[in-house]
Amino acid sequence: MKNRLAFFSALCFFLAAVEMAIPKPLPFMRLGLANLPIMAGLALLSIKETILLIFLKVLLQAFVSGTLFSYVFIFSLAGTLASGFGMMLIYHLVGGKRGLVSWFGISLFGGLMNNLAQILVAKFVMFGENISYVAPLLLAAGFVCSGVLGVFMNLFWKKSRFVEMVHADSRKRSFDSAQDDKDPFVIPSEKPVIPRETPVIPSEVEESYWKVYLSLAVSLAAFVTILITSSLYVVYGIFLLFLVLNLIKYKKVRILSPLLIIASVTFLELLSPAGKILWQYGSFKVTDIPLVSGLLKSGKLCAMVVVSKFAVNRQIHLPGKVGQFVSEVFGIFGELNVDGKTEAKKNRKSLIAYIDMRLCEVWQNVK
Repeated sequence: MKNRLAFFSALCFFLAAVEMAIPKPLPFMRLGLANLPIMAGLALLSIKETILLIFLKVLLQAFVSGTLFSYVFIFSLAGTLASGFGMMLIYHLVGGKRGLVSWFGISLFGGLMNNLAQILVAKFVMFGENISYVAPLLLAAGFVCSGVLGVFMNLFWKKSRFVEMVHADSRKRSFDSAQDDKDPFVIPSEKPVIPRETPVIPSEVEESYWKVYLSLAVSLAAFVTILITSSLYVVYGIFLLFLVLNLIKYKKVRILSPLLIIASVTFLELLSPAGKILWQYGSFKVTDIPLVSGLLKSGKLCAMVVVSKFAVNRQIHLPGKVGQFVSEVFGIFGELNVDGKTEAKKNRKSLIAYIDMRLCEVWQNVK
């Protein structure tokens, strides 16, 4: 038997990792790929499982991106909760069996709720009134992305064998469904669960516990320092230090996204000139107060991300049911991450057919 919540959580994890590879000009701008399992979960999971999946998606997305202790997590939490519960409301009121709204409409509504929540958070956390300059761009990008995801879901739902397979397996479950609703973290099984190998993620060297706890302690101290300091030297010093530490730990770092974030946040601050004029080109003025404010805000954001990424250790094994659930998620993630491009090319499958094939294969393998 399968744990549906673990499977869809692993799918969120996998899509978050895919999305992480795509540069973003602003910290809260995402394509929304990791929302696809939530949309599918509206029809394939119970309401309780869907609610849990919404919260797990936020944690897993922060986990894979290393933003758990940063401002980005606040944006992600607000957007995911607004879009997730918004889509649930639309699906159960006018979608689903009523069929009055398609996946396209559900996706558009979820994207709108996500953008509105993140704009509200951005106004109070980072940009202030200057969010009005970027809000139209964010809404337009959200409309396009959620529309594309909605079209994809409509096409996928019509042609998918995976959807039929999940429905069929749900109907023939032999275990007590009431118990599944009471504790969805339990992994029911008819035979012992064989632990799967932890997926290959940048760090492959198993660290001892004292190193894990030391890195957590150092990261916590750095995080507190970032919050209380107003010094650019301290903030960017911590940012560069942990950038080097991440390079040592993970063998690679991403520098393009932090640079884009620093540039975009600082530019938006400069649109409201104040203080001494440092440089001027036409009517555009670079003044000292917004320049320092923008560099400080963006520097803290980027520093929190690299500190959080250093603190996260994906090889920690938790005890009990939660630990078993986490291991199951990582195991399914590892199977989803298997490269199947050669087989797809050989069979000349379309993108949707290939995705459906991979989901069916992994679903069958985790029985």
